[in-house]
Amino acid sequence: MYKSYAALSVALLLSCNAAYAIDTEYDPNGKVAQLYQAQQYVQAADLGLEQLLSEPWNHTLRFLVADSLQRAGRYDEAATQFSALEGTVYAERAMLRLNALRTNTPPTAAIQLTGIDPNVGDAATPQPDSAPQPTAKTFSYTLVSPEQVTTSRHSPSQQRIYDLYTSGDYQATGSEGLELFKTETPNDELRLEVANSLAWTGRMDQAESQYKMIGLGRYSNDARIGLANTYRWRGRDDKALPIYQEVLGESPNDAAALQGVKFAQREMRPRTRISYGGSNDSSPEDKRPTVIDHRWRDATGQQIFGLETGVIRQHQNQNNVNQLDFTARYQNLELPFQPKFELSQQVQPKVRLYGSVAASFADKEVTVVAGHDNWGKLAATTQALKSSLSSNHLGIAANHIYDFGQLFANADIHAISDGNRIVTTKLDYKPAWTPLGNHVKPFIGMETRDARNNSLAYWSPSTGFGTAYAGLQVESGQDEWSLFGAGQLGTRLYGEAGNNWSLSAGGKYWLTQDIAIDLSLWKMLSWRNNSTYRAKSFNLGVEKLWD
Repeated sequence: MYKSYAALSVALLLSCNAAYAIDTEYDPNGKVAQLYQAQQYVQAADLGLEQLLSEPWNHTLRFLVADSLQRAGRYDEAATQFSALEGTVYAERAMLRLNALRTNTPPTAAIQLTGIDPNVGDAATPQPDSAPQPTAKTFSYTLVSPEQVTTSRHSPSQQRIYDLYTSGDYQATGSEGLELFKTETPNDELRLEVANSLAWTGRMDQAESQYKMIGLGRYSNDARIGLANTYRWRGRDDKALPIYQEVLGESPNDAAALQGVKFAQREMRPRTRISYGGSNDSSPEDKRPTVIDHRWRDATGQQIFGLETGVIRQHQNQNNVNQLDFTARYQNLELPFQPKFELSQQVQPKVRLYGSVAASFADKEVTVVAGHDNWGKLAATTQALKSSLSSNHLGIAANHIYDFGQLFANADIHAISDGNRIVTTKLDYKPAWTPLGNHVKPFIGMETRDARNNSLAYWSPSTGFGTAYAGLQVESGQDEWSLFGAGQLGTRLYGEAGNNWSLSAGGKYWLTQDIAIDLSLWKMLSWRNNSTYRAKSFNLGVEKLWD
């Protein structure tokens, strides 16, 4: 989705002799089409790129822009636009172009804009409600036969990496590419494709080192953008932003750099989020939290500050309690281990002070946290909250991506003020194999919870609780929205656990450049205390960015 590709040579149209009709209101005033017909490809490409910033869903416009870029000699940008058509109705045609980028055949004749067919529509391409409706304008293009394509100029081992990349197998591209580089010195194009593949499969350290090895030349901008992306995806927007801006200083219309600046600036701006939620379970417990959170950075972007206040209205049967607290947070991204500090003052139901510190190791793959926590709030029960229970907490979490997939593990120990002790663990594995596509990821894992004593104030299984589970996670999004969903089924490993399931879904949508709304939903069924346990929750938030 957020991918940037590079190319080696002149792109050409590839396949058998055939014509395709394409239609859409890609240009309300017909200006891009007029420039294209006049063979003013540079102007057509620049105007089209500008329109794509406000119409990223317009796949037909993107295809015409890509063709204009190719004919203007801007091959890297053309490849980026063709690659962005992955998953659309033009994916197959765009893939032919990307394959042809590695040959030296001159381009075929330009796309011919043709007549009007009011019955033709791009029904397979969903568009936002606000999108202009397609018009009758169409154009077609003619493909050349495969016999006209020259033979690849790469070694068989290098060509395999190219083919893996073109087919979308980025996991294998990254892994096999690194192995190949031990014995062969790649050109910048191949190194860029391997670096991109490593980044898109979460192997940021390896991707970063490959991007930095790409020298000045036609792939320099793509490498710098890729490097900036790895910083941004790891939470270092402060390091990414100057790189995007540097690229724009040389190429003001670079679409990937413009997008990177947009995302980095969005993340670094001060923001206020107000949320309201609710949850209930079969105990029966009912909880209604309202939270106001404000976050900002210093001028360097390296120091992050936060202030939060929240009210929880909670009751179980006739037992009611209100909890009010204030929290301050601070993190310095440039200090060793990127320490994060949190200090929280509870005002109701009793005055209490809590705090914690967290540190990251191995480039944030390992996080250790220690603190004195509000156990009543964490336990999310009326009795624990009313008793103002606290806990001394020590936790560790590790997250690493291997060639075979992503592995996450964490363990937490809570020594609670009532003399009890809770130990929880989780192990989660997402394989590199994604048979349902890159947006649908299978996972398996296990969770445990063990307690020294069984307390009536909160869930503390003295006989233990262990479950194994498997499920699917779905993620999708564009510049202004994102969606997620997950579902899993579990079974008993030991203790009081039983068969269980859970579902979750949510998303975020930017109403304007400054205001976004988000929603999350969750529901589960499990087995606790020798009986069926049900729970569900929702959370609705509104976020405002400030200048």
